[in-house]
Amino acid sequence: MLLSSDLRRVASSAVDEGSGADRTSRRLARAFTPRVAYAVTALFLLGLGVVSVRYHSSLSTELSGSVISRRAGLAQLAAATLSERLDRTVDLAVSLATRVRFAELVASGNWDTAIGIVRDVPREFPHVDGLFLSDARGVVMADFPERPNVRGENFSRQDWYQGVSREWKTYVSEVYKRPAQPQLNVIAVAAPIRDRLNGKVAGILVLQLSLEPFFDWVKAIDLAPGVSLFVVDARGQAGYASGVSTQAPIADLSANQAVRRLRDGRAGAEVAMPENARDERLYAFVPAKHDWGVVIEEPASTAFAAREWSSGSWSGPGSRSLTTPSV
Repeated sequence: MLLSSDLRRVASSAVDEGSGADRTSRRLARAFTPRVAYAVTALFLLGLGVVSVRYHSSLSTELSGSVISRRAGLAQLAAATLSERLDRTVDLAVSLATRVRFAELVASGNWDTAIGIVRDVPREFPHVDGLFLSDARGVVMADFPERPNVRGENFSRQDWYQGVSREWKTYVSEVYKRPAQPQLNVIAVAAPIRDRLNGKVAGILVLQLSLEPFFDWVKAIDLAPGVSLFVVDARGQAGYASGVSTQAPIADLSANQAVRRLRDGRAGAEVAMPENARDERLYAFVPAKHDWGVVIEEPASTAFAAREWSSGSWSGPGSRSLTTPSV
């Protein structure tokens, strides 16, 4: 009898528990209306959107940094090569100007004999188109190869003379069109020649550099399609420009924003809108020695093509500049 009674109590308890579960399920079903379902779905989609935006923003930033880093690295390589080429030419001018016998001849006024000592330089160094000797006032006394209407001319107003006479130190000039025929665009490296007896300046040795062989190293730099490289002097003039003859009229790039940064001694990369242009450009710029420098230019839409593919759009004109720290 006791066992039968216990079994009835257990069965009754199970029935009560089942009824309670059914009631709870019915309450949850009534509470989970379509409105609640829509709200939960909206929150899920919102969270997914936030994650997606953060991912694309992070990816875009990473790709932008990669592009800028590559272009800045390319500009640094070009600037280092330019500095080395200029330094080697300066060293050449100094070594010639300080030769004992050569300096003695200049000091004694034996200009023709002195120029004869260095006449092999253009043959041994193809980027040296010619050379000449002037006195301390800038008057040409001898030249090789000899050109008409040069000897006796005073070139004290030219940049090479202004630069070397400022402190009587070896000077690399801006790019200029030489007055002698043939009138080519050249760069001058001027070195003072001192009298070994009293240390006074007795004359000036000037090496004129032919631009085409001097900038032959640019051909070894792998520039992607649409990427241009410019080498500019202290005034912002282009000594070399991709796709432009070195004997074309000398271009003044001093108004360019990247060139202005360069002339201030800054290095970096940024996106800017050039004057009279419809599309933004990515510029990377690095100073070189002797007040020269390198600028690399590329359409921003091309440079950031991978980034825009990942995000599906390009910000277009007026986007904020991207810069790297100045050095």
